[in-house]
Amino acid sequence: MEAHAEEFDADEEAIQWVLRDAPQNTPVIKRGLGIVSAIVAIRGVSRGASTHPDPEYRLDRVLNTPRIQGDEMVGMFAVVALQCQCAVQGNRIKIESETLDDIIADLLIASSRIPK
Repeated sequence: MEAHAEEFDADEEAIQWVLRDAPQNTPVIKRGLGIVSAIVAIRGVSRGASTHPDPEYRLDRVLNTPRIQGDEMVGMFAVVALQCQCAVQGNRIKIESETLDDIIADLLIASSRIPK
């Protein structure tokens, strides 16, 4: 869908803008937390918006951005923020995975299946 491609391009531009002035080879924890917060907030207000990609897919793309990928603090924050948001919406998601990557993947899949 063309609208989704435009949204992904806008996401990528925004991510690069946030990370642009961060010194190379240094953690981008605060910036990563800000980006994840924005995507989780979007998820809370845009459920069912057909012109935008699913927030879970957007969050997955963010967490796999090279400067953010593998940052455990950012990944754990994403897990907790998404779990809290789902719980507030009345959806408790049981997590049985052991690695952070698997927990994130399972949580994104489960939360994407919640009716919009």
